Amino acid sequence: MIHTVGPLQPTSKKSEELLASCYRRCLQIADELGIKAIAFPVIGVGSYGWPGNKAIPIEARTLMESPSSVSRIMIIASDEVIRDQVLACLIDKAWLRLLQGVRVLHERGFEGVRVWAGFGPVGGWRIQITDVDYMKRLPDSEIYIAREYRSDRVYWNRWGMQVGETLITNLTTPEEVADLLLGEVPYLAQKKSDPEYVVWYQALVSVCEGLEAQPWTSSDWVTPPGWGIGQKVVFPYPPASKGR
Repeated sequence: MIHTVGPLQPTSKKSEELLASCYRRCLQIADELGIKAIAFPVIGVGSYGWPGNKAIPIEARTLMESPSSVSRIMIIASDEVIRDQVLACLIDKAWLRLLQGVRVLHERGFEGVRVWAGFGPVGGWRIQITDVDYMKRLPDSEIYIAREYRSDRVYWNRWGMQVGETLITNLTTPEEVADLLLGEVPYLAQKKSDPEYVVWYQALVSVCEGLEAQPWTSSDWVTPPGWGIGQKVVFPYPPASKGR
């Protein structure tokens, strides 16, 4: 057991740094002892006065970003509210990992892979990843969607971004996402050339990374004049190139 003393309720940025240092120092000691698995409570929540919505993001960010040879890190939640808050912090960039995974597929020569993104009937963002041969253009529109709905190609954030049986988290690498997509949807592994679309897609993902905002092409209440990114940015539709 490694003992650490968390700071009292947050009063400044220094308090946040002190809380983060509790986790970093524990990981350093674990490395010195050769420990490969470790479990943490949510330090500071409870008698020390830290609200969960302040302490949990610090814990999640610190544990994800701190270099360590520990191969398994567990966070022990005292109740369902804490558990849900922890999970939300661990998967809040899962949507971006899926987009980046598609970019990796393009880099591997599978340039026919396409993405459709939008908002569902309850407001949840969803992404559909398929091949260009399965896309169709809506009448009198620049919007392309999949010709048919199949759940193995649709990933929803209200359930957690999941490919097959694997939950995508902030720690999942784009390369791992690409491998998971090929394993779950084998027909994506088709060598095709469409450099114009690839350049467009790279630019789209770069803007999403910079703004930390999800792209979308339609929703139940509005259709933007292009691909929306967040609430304010409109990105051009993809070029009318081969296999669009």
